[in-house]
Amino acid sequence: VLMSISKIIVSKLRESTEDYLDLVNEYSDNPVAQNYFIEQSIDYDNLAIHYHKALKTYLQNKHDKEAKIFGNSVLYLNAFLTQNKKQCNHYYRKVISLTLDDNIHPFVIGRYFSTVILHEKIYIKKDISHILKEILTIEKTIKKEGRDYMKFPGFHFTICDSLIKCGEYDVAKTLLNSAFTNYPEGQKDVDDGYYEAMYLFMAICCHNLNDYKTRDRYYNLCQKIPYNFLSQKYYSIQQKLLELNLPDKKKKQIKKDLEVLIHHTKFSYFQTKLNKWTL
Repeated sequence: VLMSISKIIVSKLRESTEDYLDLVNEYSDNPVAQNYFIEQSIDYDNLAIHYHKALKTYLQNKHDKEAKIFGNSVLYLNAFLTQNKKQCNHYYRKVISLTLDDNIHPFVIGRYFSTVILHEKIYIKKDISHILKEILTIEKTIKKEGRDYMKFPGFHFTICDSLIKCGEYDVAKTLLNSAFTNYPEGQKDVDDGYYEAMYLFMAICCHNLNDYKTRDRYYNLCQKIPYNFLSQKYYSIQQKLLELNLPDKKKKQIKKDLEVLIHHTKFSYFQTKLNKWTL
């Protein structure tokens, strides 16, 4: 019931940045509000608009290690998507200064490694093969029961998004196959639209690995239900970037749609990718 109410509140507040931030400032030191309005309502589409400000307020009031990893890793993602290298360096250092342990939620472990591989592959330009091996090893030990969303492959979900940006399609595909096989109750444990995002990830991986038959199957799957309302634009951008490379698509219209979505989210990272694509 609380989750349903919080979704309604978040949906309404997203219409007004000022109202949203007022609520965050008012309740940022309340554990229940932190849980529902920040930790379980990660607003990808408004990440560069106002959600990053909410995260900073959240981190001023919640200081445990898990919160620090979560908050700083999502702030890193915002810096990465807006191509702010200085902030990327800042939040990367904050994340790697924290150590993981068995009590950290799989979602948060995934965000930790998502930050590390993105920064070290894209900005530091290091060989991340040893980190990929560590990720595959840890994946086998991830708990599947206990706290909220443990039956959903949150570790896989967060990491695969970054693996794709790093061009590590084989590893991402391996993790996605494991997610679809080894989490039979995952659909019951997460909001609508999250699996559709993972289907999209699989379609992107298969496209880049020249497995077009599997690509087409997962591309069709990812469109059956809309992406989660907090991330619809974010994943639609990635879907349309894939569609630019699919046959029988109206490329000029897709590019126009992408320009609008990128403008709304302020994710210049995707604009850079789009600029490299030519009709």
